[in-house]
Amino acid sequence: GAGVSSFASNSSPQPEVHHQREYMQYADVNALCFSPQGDVLVSASQDTSYALRSVDDGSIMGEPRRGHAGPVLCAEYHPEGSQLMTSSGDHQIKVWEVSSGRLLQTLRGHTAPVTAARYMPDGARAVSVSLDHSIRVWDVETARETYRFPPHLGHMGDVRCVATSPDNNVIVTGGHDSFVRVWDIRNKTLVRKLIGHMGHVLSCVFSPDGATIASGSEDSTARLWNLNGYLVHKFDGHTAPVTCVDITESGRHILTGSKDKHVAIYSASTLREVGRWVCESACGCIASSSRNGGMIAAGDTTGITYVLKSVLSPCGEWRHF
Repeated sequence: GAGVSSFASNSSPQPEVHHQREYMQYADVNALCFSPQGDVLVSASQDTSYALRSVDDGSIMGEPRRGHAGPVLCAEYHPEGSQLMTSSGDHQIKVWEVSSGRLLQTLRGHTAPVTAARYMPDGARAVSVSLDHSIRVWDVETARETYRFPPHLGHMGDVRCVATSPDNNVIVTGGHDSFVRVWDIRNKTLVRKLIGHMGHVLSCVFSPDGATIASGSEDSTARLWNLNGYLVHKFDGHTAPVTCVDITESGRHILTGSKDKHVAIYSASTLREVGRWVCESACGCIASSSRNGGMIAAGDTTGITYVLKSVLSPCGEWRHF
């Protein structure tokens, strides 16, 4: 099994044993995603692979899967769970059959690394963002680009993150110009700019009800906004760039991960911090699932994946994979 260390909030992890595995991922964990059922965790790696892992012991199912010619920067399950989409530093987006690992589609068009790609909730479309500054909408089945948001409305520089609203109609993007932009997919317009971050916006996410947006930035803060552009709250509990944000499926908790190695969890009702855990190196990604009373996964720059089984256990136990 995996080495386990158990420690309370704000304490240092105990030393632990790392077990060598025959098939491993060797570099930064760039993205994590739970399956819709919550029993599988996908880890996307700087080493050009993605892997399916058991959430119980972290073991890789089969071996890491390869197909990209560059780092895998994003991974996301199709809403129905049978397919998986990855985006890469090789400028491509690929759609895979989960059960077999078979490549189903390659979405080509970006001219620089594709920093993020997300399914729309209908599962038929996807939206992607890239260091080529563009925001593109795709028909997944035909692998065709159906729309590109007009550059003059878009980010002045690299686009780092994208999130899709539960109602299928709105997306948000964040980039190096420090703005969060809200777009309407139906009439293809920029709805508003959310202004406040003082550095690159690295991560963004919608709440499950679609009413609020969380964003994380190089300015070491995470921010919570409503759709009207009003800043609801600024979280300043980190001392280094906030690389990732998430909101749990219940909508009750907001998660942040940072280059300061910490993962923090906040109550969405009180906006107060209710838990904090430490990774071995800079945290680059987080994911959450409502299975088993709530699970959090985090990935760091040494290639370790962590899973916290019960989100609100007073003495949180990371499992290290």
